[in-house]
Amino acid sequence: MVAYCRGLGYESSATLSGCESYCLSISGCNAVDWHPGKLQCTPRQCSYYPPKYASHSGWEVWAITTETSTTTNLVWVKVASESLMGDVNCAEVGSDESVTWSLCESACLALSSCNAIDFSYGGTRCTYRHCTTYPPNYQSASGWEVWAITTGTSTTTNTTIHVAE
Repeated sequence: MVAYCRGLGYESSATLSGCESYCLSISGCNAVDWHPGKLQCTPRQCSYYPPKYASHSGWEVWAITTETSTTTNLVWVKVASESLMGDVNCAEVGSDESVTWSLCESACLALSSCNAIDFSYGGTRCTYRHCTTYPPNYQSASGWEVWAITTGTSTTTNTTIHVAE
């Protein structure tokens, strides 16, 4: 791999796992030369993927890849307690009586225009709303809660090491 990749150091007495960890601790490292018989490791920065290399007796070339994925989820946020929405920016798109919070939430999600809820926890009433502002405006009202949908993201990073071919 010498001609195609820049060496970034050397580690002796390295298992493959140790060699991978050593590489990941060095900025730009994306491959390693590893000698299983001598437990030697040379981390490298390669401009090609998979790394281009020349065969050398006893040495293995391992490529390290990192994949990052981002997931966006809908998240319910309680905007206010003891309050109701009630302005022109949050139009009513339906309502139900004698429903639990769970049913109120599910019914709103089933309506394409619903993105907020007034929920009466005492009387189990639910008003579905379409708001054009976030957070929605609200006013004081005993026994009610204002809920709105927003988005949350989570990021996952996976690193894998595999024999370069």
